Amino acid sequence: MNLQNATVLVTAGTSGIGRGVARVLTWAGAKVAVTGRDDARLLEVARELGVLAIKADVSNEADVERTYAEVLGAFGHLDVLVNNAGAGAFAPLVDFR
Repeated sequence: MNLQNATVLVTAGTSGIGRGVARVLTWAGAKVAVTGRDDARLLEVARELGVLAIKADVSNEADVERTYAEVLGAFGHLDVLVNNAGAGAFAPLVDFR
């Protein structure tokens, strides 16, 4: 798949899998935006990878709408969404109800 000049948004792209995906996408020539909630991590990933860093919490609808507007403002369109952000709970299975 040719990703040269594709525009991609990676949610939760400041660490872990999201950051790894953003790294590979930039290596493939894509124009990448990442979201995250931590200012320091956003600044770090923007410097390291040259991506557009957007402070946003995907559980907040206003942040999601603002993120899309920022991506469109920077790139003009969006080709790919990597919906990496998520939430979880950790407990023994018998404790989940």
